[in-house]
Amino acid sequence: MSDHDEGQGAGAELPGGATPGVFLLPFALPEPIDGLKVDAEILARRLPDVLHQLLNAGRSGPAGMLEVHSAPGEGPPRWVTLSSVPSPDEVHAMLGGHAIRALVAGSMRRVRDGLAVDLAVHVAGTAEASEDGEGVEFEGEGFHHGIRAVLALDDPIPGVIRLGEHLASVLRLPFGDRARGLLTRNPVAFYSFLEGLDGAALLTSDPDLESDRYGDDLLGPFAEALQEDPGFGLALRALGDALFPALLSERISRRSCLRLLDRVLIAEPTDGEGCASVAEHLSAFDEEDRAREWLEHAAGLAEPPARALEALGVLFANDGENEVARELWLRGLEVDGHPDFFAHLGRLAFAESRPVDGWEAMRRGLWRKLERERRAAEWDDDRSGGVLFRYLEDVLTDGAKAPGDVVETVTDFVGLLADPVERIDLGLCLVALGRPVGGRRELEAALAESELPTSAEDRAVRGLLLIAKPDFERRFAAAAARAERGRNPRPALLEMQAYLELQPRFWPALLHAGIALRRLGQADEALDAVHEVVRRRPEQAEAHVELGRLFFERGNAKRGLECAEDAIERGAGGVAEDLKARCLIALGRSAEIPGDRLRRLRVLR
Repeated sequence: MSDHDEGQGAGAELPGGATPGVFLLPFALPEPIDGLKVDAEILARRLPDVLHQLLNAGRSGPAGMLEVHSAPGEGPPRWVTLSSVPSPDEVHAMLGGHAIRALVAGSMRRVRDGLAVDLAVHVAGTAEASEDGEGVEFEGEGFHHGIRAVLALDDPIPGVIRLGEHLASVLRLPFGDRARGLLTRNPVAFYSFLEGLDGAALLTSDPDLESDRYGDDLLGPFAEALQEDPGFGLALRALGDALFPALLSERISRRSCLRLLDRVLIAEPTDGEGCASVAEHLSAFDEEDRAREWLEHAAGLAEPPARALEALGVLFANDGENEVARELWLRGLEVDGHPDFFAHLGRLAFAESRPVDGWEAMRRGLWRKLERERRAAEWDDDRSGGVLFRYLEDVLTDGAKAPGDVVETVTDFVGLLADPVERIDLGLCLVALGRPVGGRRELEAALAESELPTSAEDRAVRGLLLIAKPDFERRFAAAAARAERGRNPRPALLEMQAYLELQPRFWPALLHAGIALRRLGQADEALDAVHEVVRRRPEQAEAHVELGRLFFERGNAKRGLECAEDAIERGAGGVAEDLKARCLIALGRSAEIPGDRLRRLRVLR
């Protein structure tokens, strides 16, 4: 039985949970290989990893890497080194029946001129669900293709590029200068990169695979590769792809993460897109000063990325340095002409009380965006969405009156956009312009999408309620106050139920209906309503507080304490702390309550 019969696939997934269309497997090693500049087993695992990243051009999809390690129950987890190339049927078994477009397996062996790599490309026919629902069947004729290349050990990169180009042509995937320009010609940097890829794979695998290596040890080779060649863009992007998810999952400490990035920045990397991506991640982790350093570095490159110029301009504008922000955004227009730069310039003009210039910038941004949407295939731009409609809505909400041609141009976008979040921005903008029919169409279309950020969904729902009831926001705020503090909460309950009839996804109405029900003594109905809010929106601290209060009032202090602690974790303040203290008192654990909180409760009593 070959080694891969014992293996278990740990397949990569694309954002949103989609399965990659093309899977690459580690290469088989039919015989041992010695005398290499990197361990042969690392080469076998990571050369296909490099190919998968080249097919993706340093982005997400369409290829994924299938890591193979020992099956559970077979002792300590370990990487599995294949001794022979697995058949497509064996690989499909590893994947659990997922339909995929192609499998790429291969082997490598030592030859006099270097390292011979033989690829077997299995392209499936049309994927259809099997009749029994247990797996996937492929209809239509697929095909198999063999590819061979010899990599020079002292300069493997040209051979890797040729291999990637040939593989891309067989799979009918693009492979242009973008993918080619991400690599290096420095073999020392390349071999360090392979070791970094192996460390990155460990960070997403079973922690016990190599428990003696962690943090800097695993990802440090990426920094070494960039110190050897600062232009090695794929190393920078692979580092970011591995580092920030590891920080989020606490597989690496924040201190180690920042130390590693500081080493890389000192090397002055020249991949502007990679630098901008690192800055965005740092900002998401509240490392604003370091994010600015990366953006300033990216903006100072010979070919600065547009998104670095945009983000840095926003930082300067927020600091009140409008002239610097304006210059950065004008440079951004020269780099790629994205409509968002006009949006930024327009909003800045309105803030400086220059409405004529503001409307001219918005008008030009709309024209540019309309052109891009109508001829999207002609633009090499992977930035989805944008801020143009959101900024325009802000301007209108502040009381500005749009010129007629601006109104008509915005209306031309109805039914044209693909990004659901941007369709929500457009819908709300149309509502603000007094075009509710088009606004409703965009909002309802966006809400029909299965994957939608909760914040965007909430904005769309509120927009539809605003169309149905133009004074909705004022009326809802008044009803919410009556539900919480009014002498008779029943009218508030009826109003909340009316909102839910119009928009069942409007969770704030469900929460306040629960509050009103509690105050009316209908505890069971209140518990059902608030529990549903927590299920839909577990991030909402106030819902956890209300759920805890309901449990406490029913005599379940233990469950109330859990809810209070959940609310505190989500940023709830004094109300949640008071609820926690009351629950601790009821449980006979008053000693755990801070003295000032205990004194406050006694005063309130």
